[in-house]
Amino acid sequence: MGIAGAKNYETIYGLRFFIGFFAAIAFPGFAALLAAWYTPAELGKRMALYEVSENIAGMFSGYIQSGFWLFIFDGLISLPIAVWGFYAIPDQPRDTRARWLRQEERTLAIERMDRIGRKAVKKINWVRFKRLWQTWHMYLFVACYVLYGAFSWGDGYFGLWLQSLNYSVEDVNNIPTAGQGAAVVNSILSGFVSDWLENRPLVIVIDMMICLLGNAFLAVWTAPTALKFVGYIFITTGLPAQSLTMTWLSEVCQGNAMLRGMIVAIGNTFIYAITAWALVLLFPAEDAPHYKYGYQICAGFIGLGVVSVFVILWAIWRDVKTGRAWRNEIGLLEYEKWIREDAEDGNDGALPTRSTG
Repeated sequence: MGIAGAKNYETIYGLRFFIGFFAAIAFPGFAALLAAWYTPAELGKRMALYEVSENIAGMFSGYIQSGFWLFIFDGLISLPIAVWGFYAIPDQPRDTRARWLRQEERTLAIERMDRIGRKAVKKINWVRFKRLWQTWHMYLFVACYVLYGAFSWGDGYFGLWLQSLNYSVEDVNNIPTAGQGAAVVNSILSGFVSDWLENRPLVIVIDMMICLLGNAFLAVWTAPTALKFVGYIFITTGLPAQSLTMTWLSEVCQGNAMLRGMIVAIGNTFIYAITAWALVLLFPAEDAPHYKYGYQICAGFIGLGVVSVFVILWAIWRDVKTGRAWRNEIGLLEYEKWIREDAEDGNDGALPTRSTG
């Protein structure tokens, strides 16, 4: 709301800094929160629904077509939600103080997480912090998360291309919402399918490939106009790859809550840091709307993201084959190292069992 009344760009810069500073925790925070309450048959669709809210907001911003009123609406919506959060956000099952949860519901939530082997977050100390960097999960999952997340923003220049085709201001605002709508549908579909199949990597790769194809269509600028429309929409449609990557790492790293939270936080930090300068280089304003190498480079990095999914699958296969990990009774991974560390720290949950199937 302050931006709506800003009189100069210095004020806007300052307000934008504080918005980013305080909002940065929201994405990894809610990802950790969802992972603390939901099972593999439930988590994918919840994570997708959370992320898709960004697309729904993007659609409305196009329809409102007024910067002043957009900022006013953002403030009017955010204030009551922030206040509501103090009451509604339940924290973790083991330490929740949410008044709207009955004791039997809290007990059920704890039992559900114990049954699948999902560990609760513990207070960080130097020993636990050092352990985070001694496992491949930190590096490979961050790479997978960043390679897609930092290079899937090419749809942001849809409007500039439409302007170059002399579309009206109304159409320039409204037409890109088709991509947002496609992302909403695909996010819900991807979440439900990945939960039903309990196969995150398959759906992640499919969504990454949709985004990669979108960039490839735009990289060939001599392609027909209709294919460019498809390209811009495909880039946005592939959005669920990011939320499903968070879901996947939450399940693979379920025995180490601090690790799964730090992966998302570090991944987001890298994405913010890279997009702050990379988009300016890849999509320079003087080249608009025909960017000479932006879409080619984005397609290449997303392709590396696809490769990283298979590298992670190989690392998991190796851990199971060498006995470092095994699958529990419901098929989720348990790591001997994390179980031992959890016992040393004082295990307050049920001990996992190996699957004999």
